[in-house]
Parts: sequence; C-alpha cells; structure tokens
Amino acid sequence: MEFAEGAVHEHSWAVVRDGRITALADLYDEPVGPAREGALEAVDAAAPSARADVALCLAAWLEDLRATGVATLDSDNHPTDPHASPLLATLDCEEVDVVRLVEIPNGITAALRDVP
Repeated sequence: MEFAEGAVHEHSWAVVRDGRITALADLYDEPVGPAREGALEAVDAAAPSARADVALCLAAWLEDLRATGVATLDSDNHPTDPHASPLLATLDCEEVDVVRLVEIPNGITAALRDVP
C-alpha cells in the first residue's frame, strides 16, 4: 500500500509498523486552498491495530491541515468503512452534504443509497 497517485506527500500521513504501512491519510492534490479533499483508511481492516492506526493518521492529518489554514476537508470515505467512518462520526461537523454512495460488489452486497 502506498499513497494515492497525486497525493500531496508533505501533508499526507501514514502509520508504519514493522516496516509496513498500516494506515494512510492521503491529501489529494486538488482542489487547492482552504477547502481540500482526501481519504483515510487502514491497509488491513482486520489487523488488531487498524482502528488505532487510522486514529493516529486522522489526528496528525487534522492537526497538520489546520496549521496550514485548511478550513474544510471533504473525506473520500464511506459509511461502511469499519474504522474511518466511526472515527469521522465523532468529529463536530459544521456542514454535512448528502452523500450518494455506491458500494461495488465485493462479496458483501451492492447498494445505492442516500446518507444524510
């Protein structure tokens, strides 16, 4: 696992355990300015440290973005994510847009739904 193509490396974060990346917070290269976009994920959702590693990435990422003047972050995640979604739900959001979610069949189920 590595950072997304086009990720802004100086403002993206990773947790490394035993020489391997276990969680990532990617800041996308566009848009630029005070409104940014990125993604947060565990490499192996079943790993015992996955949730803690995602939390470490999120904390470092938000602190860094705040220090650089970012006011809005759109996170490219989905509600069925077992780690990022519950962590993101703990944050106080000033504004939430309706999200249209398409889950690609991966052995679980495919669904199209609106999430408030």
